Parts: sequence; structure tokens; C-alpha cells
Amino acid sequence: MTKVRRWRLPAALAAAVFLLPACSGTNDNQGRGERRRGDDRPSGKVSGKVKYGGKAVPIAEIAFHPEKGEMVHTEVKNGEYSLDRVPAGPVTVTVDTDFYREHYQRLQGMIESVGDETMKAKMKEEAEKIKSLVDVPKEFADPKTSGLKYEIKTGSQEINLDLPKK
Repeated sequence: MTKVRRWRLPAALAAAVFLLPACSGTNDNQGRGERRRGDDRPSGKVSGKVKYGGKAVPIAEIAFHPEKGEMVHTEVKNGEYSLDRVPAGPVTVTVDTDFYREHYQRLQGMIESVGDETMKAKMKEEAEKIKSLVDVPKEFADPKTSGLKYEIKTGSQEINLDLPKK
């Protein structure tokens, strides 16, 4: 008789939540600033640092919302970002930490329910990485309220953000 292995729901669910950040692209360009084939509009490469109240933002999503066309985004890691093919022209920039805050809360809630010690250790490690999250106010995550307006030029440029503490 063949022994059938049954998956426990909490472990499978924990794995899905743990792997969620690896799949966090929110649109077709998957955070690389790539645009649809045949889109030959001028663009620039933008890189820089992101701070909130003078303190580096360790992890967040930064997005560039052009007046025309689709937004492009990437992840801020250790206070720095780099993004190719940002559409040239006026853009509004947003910085969002909501996803990571919610992910941390989900991890905290699930760590104790996971039976697999290896998975539990990985989840604790992931939680520690985002524990020191600099919590940027939600107003900076919305293009209507961020107030972060820039002009993107073709070629490379640096845009450093030091968001004022509220």
C-alpha cells in the first residue's frame, strides 16, 4: 500500500506568505521600469537614496507616476534604489511601506503556528529584516498627496529623497 503524504494547511499557508515578497511586483513591468514592446518614448535612468526624517528607509517601494503613461516602480533596499526606463517628463514620486508593515504583522501572527522548525527559522529571519522598518506616512504613498514632483530627463540622474517627518 502506498503511503500518501498529506500537507498541513498552516505550513503551506506559511510558505505562501513567506515567499510573497519575492513576487511583490504590482504591474507588468515587475519593478524593473520596463515598458511594453514598441514603446520608444524617451526615458531616463534614475537612482538615489530615500530617507524619512533624516533616517535611511531600509525597505519600501518607490514609484514614478508620469503625467502620461504607466507608472514604473522598484524596491528601495538599504535606503537606495535604481530604476531604468523612467518616462521622461514630469512625474510624481511615491514611497510606500504599507506592504512590508502588513507582511511583518502576518509573519508575527503565523510564526508560532508553524510546526516546521526550518520554516519557522526562515520566517523569524524575514521578520527581523523588516522589523526595523522606517514607517513612512501613507500620504507619501499616494500620488495625489505625496507632493514629490520631479522632471525626468533622458540619460542618468540622481534623485535623493529626504521626506520630512510628520
